[in-house]
Amino acid sequence: MASFEYCATFDESIAMLRVLCASGLRVIPGRTFAEPIAPTYSEVTDELVALLQEGPGFYLVGDFTKFPVMLHRLKGGPAAGRYSIDLLVQGPLLDGLLARCNVVNGIPTLLPGIIAHEDQYENPVTKTWEKASPEVKAAYRSIVKTMRAQMVLNETRTFPFGPQALRLLREGKAKLHQSVLDMLA
Repeated sequence: MASFEYCATFDESIAMLRVLCASGLRVIPGRTFAEPIAPTYSEVTDELVALLQEGPGFYLVGDFTKFPVMLHRLKGGPAAGRYSIDLLVQGPLLDGLLARCNVVNGIPTLLPGIIAHEDQYENPVTKTWEKASPEVKAAYRSIVKTMRAQMVLNETRTFPFGPQALRLLREGKAKLHQSVLDMLA
């Protein structure tokens, strides 16, 4: 799996998502659904922002998506009977998690975000596994380039931050989540 990790405030992440939508990408909130239909947003609306505040996971749909989004009905657990996106079946979709600053154990903490694509996807027609297409890889690289253009690197020049997030960290107003510290180690 190819993945790009970063730190940003929620507002910075939303601003980046707006830029991605303006480039033609569409967003599906990462959640379960009552019906086998995933709502898709072509722009960042107040409704989408509210959904992402509840849960920061999302999927990106674009010209690289050749098949309808595949959903499967959950058979057990608290969401039994609801529908969930099957990320490993083509679309394909890119997978995302918004970076944000949340209070963790009473301390403002920068939580990492990610954009990723799988190495292979199941073709829903042939039921065979296929490598991620050149279009998926190109879309991923374009998204990462767009996001990096809005970020700065930390002092070791190894990890991208939204400017506000890096300022919070430098001023001691937020700390890094352990998962980010592990990436920097």
